[in-house]
Amino acid sequence: MEAYQQIDAGKRKSMLREAFDKHCTLANGDDDPAFVDQAGLLSLLRDVGLVHSLCAAEVEAFVKAEFPADGLKLAYSPDVEEAFDKVIGWEHGHDLSAEERARRFPVANALVDEESGTSALLRAVEEGDLALVEKLLLLGADPDRASFDGKTPQYVACKAGSTEVVRALSFCGADAHAEVNAMGETPLHVACHRGHAECVDELCLSGADPNRRIRDGSTALHMASKAGHVNVVRTLLGAGADANARTNKGSTSLQRAAALGHAEVVVALIKGGADVYAEDSAGATALHAAAVAGKAPCVQMLLAHDADVDPSDHAGATPLERAVGSLRFGAVRALCEAKADANRSGGTGLTPLMLALGIERQRREAADAEGA
Repeated sequence: MEAYQQIDAGKRKSMLREAFDKHCTLANGDDDPAFVDQAGLLSLLRDVGLVHSLCAAEVEAFVKAEFPADGLKLAYSPDVEEAFDKVIGWEHGHDLSAEERARRFPVANALVDEESGTSALLRAVEEGDLALVEKLLLLGADPDRASFDGKTPQYVACKAGSTEVVRALSFCGADAHAEVNAMGETPLHVACHRGHAECVDELCLSGADPNRRIRDGSTALHMASKAGHVNVVRTLLGAGADANARTNKGSTSLQRAAALGHAEVVVALIKGGADVYAEDSAGATALHAAAVAGKAPCVQMLLAHDADVDPSDHAGATPLERAVGSLRFGAVRALCEAKADANRSGGTGLTPLMLALGIERQRREAADAEGA
């Protein structure tokens, strides 16, 4: 049966009425279905899912204390409805702190694996059981309680791409910036790396900072760009991610995407304000990154968006020189078609043309030696 407190008021009233009529008929006979006693009230609570195994003893104790058995006769309206509201309010415990709720429902907040430090909530998240997650949170489970190896419920949900679980945890105050490993990654970084755009959107709506950096200076946008998750990139940019944020080595998200050949991401970043002229700490641009990695489509995309075809890095090398030196002939062709200067000497004093001729000579000499 669908959980009573998770449905709309109209359906909830209908469900309660149906359960009440069924119970009264079974308990009192067809001629007297007008009331329930204490046992009947507990039966109704079980029928509509308000006596979960995690809190059964506590709920039953509360009902017995609030509704003494002697002479108890509850009519459907308003008695039973008021009783249900009272039980729900007690379960919700809105006037309690998280610690007080945890003390009220100890079974729901206990460890299910003492060796790993896995809580009941973390296990429910691992199993993707949204209904149980919501129930545990309702009973005061700590949304940030991590296992001994540092896994939090939100981390596990983001890793799995469980958007509804992420939403439930965020609603109950899960820390959007809880670090989950030594690199300082948060659930947002994990969701970005995994490509779960809906989880990313949910986290950002719940206050996660899209520009928060990990130890090497990378942001969530760096991670999504490197992994090639264009939908995540768009989501982050829409949430205010800095398209030109740099790592500790000066690397931008555009450079990472270009180096790995993620052409769609390159376009999304440029549309989101990424600077095609930005240099890293070595003076290399995104065009250098694409050229040395041989990512011809990215080379073409950057050039189509007005990237300088002949920038020099701190060693004096141009993208064409780097492409020739790395034997990236597709990138060489794309650069030459864009009129890159094949006669411009770099830090070695050699032009790209001279490098190409030297490489070709070495290739022929090696072939001659092999055939001799």
